[in-house]
Amino acid sequence: MKLTNRLQATADFIEKGSIVADIGTDHGYLPVYLIKNNIAKHVYASDINKGPLDAAVNQIRINRMEDSITPILSNGLEGLQGKSIDQIAIAGMGGVLIGEIIKNNFDIVVKAQSLVLQPMTGQEELRKYLLENGFEILDENLAKEQNRIYQIILARHTGLKNNSWKPIEYHIGKKLIEKKHPLLIFLLSKLEKKWKKILVECSNNDSQSAVGKIREAKQMIAEIEEVKKCL
Repeated sequence: MKLTNRLQATADFIEKGSIVADIGTDHGYLPVYLIKNNIAKHVYASDINKGPLDAAVNQIRINRMEDSITPILSNGLEGLQGKSIDQIAIAGMGGVLIGEIIKNNFDIVVKAQSLVLQPMTGQEELRKYLLENGFEILDENLAKEQNRIYQIILARHTGLKNNSWKPIEYHIGKKLIEKKHPLLIFLLSKLEKKWKKILVECSNNDSQSAVGKIREAKQMIAEIEEVKKCL
């Protein structure tokens, strides 16, 4: 089975021999891949909707993996109480929603060795939530599909809070800057285009909120240029 670049980058952060919870499993592609390639020891495939979970169950049956993948109809991590889980993967959701899932099931999350998170939007809000709630960001990755760049975050709970990051680092992550990831230039270009558009849109507006947005946009554009110089 070949995964999309986005799911492959997510799978690359899963430790060999781990017990994994895949939240929002959709069609179960990630669990099947992890078992088929002898990466995970067992996977709990959870989804809030019956339709996608039924599709995952079908994949599990086709691949004869009933003993290795357990499907669970559940809202977030609620159906995993009492389960022993090494890693939690949450991919394909907004960053704010991922943060809410973590918050609502904090007792389960803090027992896991790590989280593999792939937010579709709200990456900055998710990083801010993680750092302000005692999580360390261990590593990050990028994946490109057509014209879109996806961000993947590997994190673990340490109890140590951190609010010292620069604004740009919440958007693209310190680890990606440190690694000089080859796809980072594409992500920076998209981000710069977004903030330049905001700058133009607010330039003829003298309201307090517009002035604040202009100030924020100028800071972001300056920080983006600084990062680009280091690549």
